[in-house]
Amino acid sequence: MTCTTPLAGRARLNHALDRHVGNYQARNFMRDAMRVGDGVLRYHSSCPELGIASIVEAPSGIRPGPTQLETASPYFDPRSQPDQPRRLPIDLKKAWEHT
Repeated sequence: MTCTTPLAGRARLNHALDRHVGNYQARNFMRDAMRVGDGVLRYHSSCPELGIASIVEAPSGIRPGPTQLETASPYFDPRSQPDQPRRLPIDLKKAWEHT
């Protein structure tokens, strides 16, 4: 499977911060129901070859994105508030990757 995603460039790392969960339903599920140690199927949805790219687990809980309130950041979100963040990244630990 060949496709470039934000996490794919860090494939050599065992942990990476995934800041690119753009789907609000997925974000809300991660925020409300996902727990440390849960497994996740990461998939490529905007590539010529769609499918599961890796299996990862959540080694830590979800937390407010560190750059969503910084105006110079590409992840700046003017609708985010310190007490109601919109971007909630999660650390992901790779368990398996499609080759």
